[in-house]
Order: sequence, then structure tokens, then C-alpha cells
Amino acid sequence: MSAIIVRVKGQGSVSGETVTKDDAVDTTCSECGVTADAVVSIGQGFICASCVRERLDAMSVARYQLRGSSKLPWGKLTS
Repeated sequence: MSAIIVRVKGQGSVSGETVTKDDAVDTTCSECGVTADAVVSIGQGFICASCVRERLDAMSVARYQLRGSSKLPWGKLTS
């Protein structure tokens, strides 16, 4: 598994124990194109928290749909 790299806008990047200060670091999301506060590496590109969250939500919904269960994966909803 490759190292996880996090870039923080106006501050720099962190990869494991290595901290690199760079106020010009690029924090453009490879997926949605938005310049974010922070992005994380995914193979060839970097994605923002919103794109990561969207994919995690999709994984939860897919598991629920494929399970065929009547129970919601995130608990009981109340109004």
C-alpha cells in the first residue's frame, strides 16, 4: 500500500512522519475540481473530504441494498 499524503491549503503536506511546509501546495480535488482546505492522495490524484464522504456513503448504501435486509445500515430513523 502506498503512503497516504495529505495536502493542506496554504500550509503544506504530510506523508507519514514527513511534514513539508509549502504555502503554495495544490489542494485541487482531482474528482470535483474544487480547491479544498485539504485533500488526500488516492493513487494518481488527490480528493477532498466531500468526495471521500460521498464514496463512503455509496459503499454503505450498496452494502444495504445487496444484503436485502429490511434494517437500515445506520440505525433507526425517528421524526
